[in-house]
Amino acid sequence: MTVNRPAAAITYPEGQTLSVKFQGTYRLPLGRAEAKVERKKGMTEIEIELDDMKPATLFGGQYNTYVLWALSPEGVVKNAGEFIIQGTKSKLDVSTQLDAFAMFITAEPHYLVQVPSRVVVLENVVPEGTRGTRALPYTTRAAPACTRSSTSPLPTSSRKPRARCATELGQAKAAVSLAEEAKAAQYAPEKLAEAKAALAKLEQTAGAGAAKTEVTELGREAVRLAVATRDAALKAYLLESKRQADETKARLQKGLARVAEVRDTARGLVINLPMWLFDSGRQRSSQRRARSSAGSVAS
Repeated sequence: MTVNRPAAAITYPEGQTLSVKFQGTYRLPLGRAEAKVERKKGMTEIEIELDDMKPATLFGGQYNTYVLWALSPEGVVKNAGEFIIQGTKSKLDVSTQLDAFAMFITAEPHYLVQVPSRVVVLENVVPEGTRGTRALPYTTRAAPACTRSSTSPLPTSSRKPRARCATELGQAKAAVSLAEEAKAAQYAPEKLAEAKAALAKLEQTAGAGAAKTEVTELGREAVRLAVATRDAALKAYLLESKRQADETKARLQKGLARVAEVRDTARGLVINLPMWLFDSGRQRSSQRRARSSAGSVAS
């Protein structure tokens, strides 16, 4: 299921810096953000700071982090980067080639998502007096819940993982779960095994109280492998579906060819029945006569 939403796009003039505030949605009404956006030498640099944020995990088991999105006038939405929440704050510096775009922030299962979830928490507000603004529609996805039934729980240890470690674990678990939901066990078993091995290593390292940088690196790699696994599984599934459809079409065409002339066109199979004559008008007249005779007998 997808949901359409509007977003306010802003055109950023060359050589100018604009201060753009963000407004919290009903999902995070107290959340605040402000961005300094500067357009220079064909690039747009964005420095954005968040405040009064809550852990993304509060939105449900499948959400673990926050992602900034940039929406172009053509309707192309791009993952611009992940926010690393420290307490209730975060800061992100990114750049884009776009000179006109809308920005919004969502809660996500992991940092490599390519389509925004419907949990939109902050949206940019057009500064007063700004020209060249427009409302752009975009589509969000209703992400399926990550059951996590196929992955082990957070590691139990005398030393509890740090908050960031728990976030990395959550993202990796969600990514592996999403890969499994895409039938990776059937369509990409080797890649799935590699992703699960990376997740197991991450769990072991985090449970042993390793440094945050090491856990972060392992978590990123586990997510990357799981996302690649899901993509491979979806691609294999589509190829298999096309193969089955082609086989069904060929069988149908072969069977029909026994009684009619069949042509394969861009619009589908065209069947020519030269020896058949359909007279719908005569058929309706016969039906009316049959009903009239039935009425006479009844009277």
